Amino acid sequence: MSDLERYEHRYFCDSNTSDSVEKTLDSLGVLTRISYLLPVTETIYFTYGQSAKYEVPVGVTVRLRRYVARLSEVIEISENKIVLLEIKKSDQVSGVNVKERVSVSGTDAVKALTGIEDRLGLRNQLGVPVDPPLLPTGVTQSYRCHWLHQSGLRVTLDKDIRFFLFRENLYIARMVATLGEGKLEFKFPKANDHDDTLKNQIVTICGCVKRPQNYLERRAKECIVKNMSVRAGH
Repeated sequence: MSDLERYEHRYFCDSNTSDSVEKTLDSLGVLTRISYLLPVTETIYFTYGQSAKYEVPVGVTVRLRRYVARLSEVIEISENKIVLLEIKKSDQVSGVNVKERVSVSGTDAVKALTGIEDRLGLRNQLGVPVDPPLLPTGVTQSYRCHWLHQSGLRVTLDKDIRFFLFRENLYIARMVATLGEGKLEFKFPKANDHDDTLKNQIVTICGCVKRPQNYLERRAKECIVKNMSVRAGH
């Protein structure tokens, strides 16, 4: 398990300009690009389900994170694929986000969070509320680009952000919409000096717009409610 404490600032740009933002970041000369064999990020969100209007535990975000080689239209959670079970706790006073992560099989994580079976004691280990059970509700998927500054600042750009819903069962989600925006995020380690100079320079050059920290999660929830209502014939 690892504990991560950092300041995070999120900005968004029109999806049509994501490629130009990427080229700008490459051309600055002060950021080192980091390449990964699995550049596509999938984030699986858990809520209290439709009956609770897709609410989440107060101050806590529960999600699974995994990395794959390419974008897709169907996502499947399986026993033989490892995911990162991540608990994110937000301190509204300091603005610092604290994350705890543990690697576990996808099915073990889902069974633990939904209350089916927690043979590894994950909920107690990570401080996840036991009742009511959580349900896998939606997924965001994106192609993520990474850069690192010598100060420890990490910059990420998510392109082609897609939304998925779990409709058939707890383990299969299908694509239902795209965000239409790219996400530019700046992550400052808490232990380092928090200097916004480079961030402000990048934002000005790229013409990105600052959004609330929960903007992507809120848009994902809107997508869930809209598509679930269509399914129900409302």
